[in-house]
Amino acid sequence: MPTFASYEKTAWESYLEVNRTFLRAILDHVEIEKEAYLWVHDYHLLLLPSMLGEVFPEAKRGFFLHIPFPPLEVFSQLP
Repeated sequence: MPTFASYEKTAWESYLEVNRTFLRAILDHVEIEKEAYLWVHDYHLLLLPSMLGEVFPEAKRGFFLHIPFPPLEVFSQLP
């Protein structure tokens, strides 16, 4: 039901910042080896695997989404 969703630029900017905050915490507190496995969970951190790939291109990354992603018909209606 895309008509019930509200889209605000500030919300997106906050979402980006949360993912960047997690990235900084990982960089500050975890030593990642060249061929490490990095696993990220849930939609709160959907951008984090890509961010980690920019910093650690040789590390293997995985992502698990706990809720179903919307079908293409719904997803394509989002701005």
